[in-house]
Amino acid sequence: MIISSIEKTGKYKSLIKFDDGRKLVLKTSEAESLNLEENSEMPEEIYERILSNIIYPRAKEKVIRLLSARSRTMTELADRLKRDYYDESVIDKIEEWVNEYNFVNDDNYIYQYYMSNKGKKGMCMMEHELSNKGISKEAFRNYLEKNDIDSDEEEVMAIKKLCEKIIGIDMEYNEKQKHIAKLVRKGFWLGNIKKVL
Repeated sequence: MIISSIEKTGKYKSLIKFDDGRKLVLKTSEAESLNLEENSEMPEEIYERILSNIIYPRAKEKVIRLLSARSRTMTELADRLKRDYYDESVIDKIEEWVNEYNFVNDDNYIYQYYMSNKGKKGMCMMEHELSNKGISKEAFRNYLEKNDIDSDEEEVMAIKKLCEKIIGIDMEYNEKQKHIAKLVRKGFWLGNIKKVL
């Protein structure tokens, strides 16, 4: 494989691009100590050695930092690593490592997410946001079922709480519609909103 370009991406980092589309980020000092130059060839075994001896340990450190800040799903971790140009093979090894030590647990993540968002967001929005984080709608529904959480009942209680101060009996129709639209945007089911109103 041929190094097509070496670009500085910060004070201490360089992005190395290869002719086959692969990319690698190294500290500039590492790139210099490896005598990497544009238009030079890098043997596959050197590339693999760089991945296993430099990039993989660095990815592990990054994942530990990310998880120490807050819980994340494997999809979020993989997206973050991809954004920082980590090779797919390194991301696969990280996923194995994370699963081996149970650093990422979907049930715990769903619990924390649900507890911090119940009453503020509707079930529809929670399902959608969890889905974007790599947790299936089925996993969320299974969590609710396993913990005997009646999603409709929870939503109705949350809607009542949100509506206590803002929606009065004699509120004008247009004003009421604005509040209904706001609740729908928060992910509450229209049927549950109508039960309350």
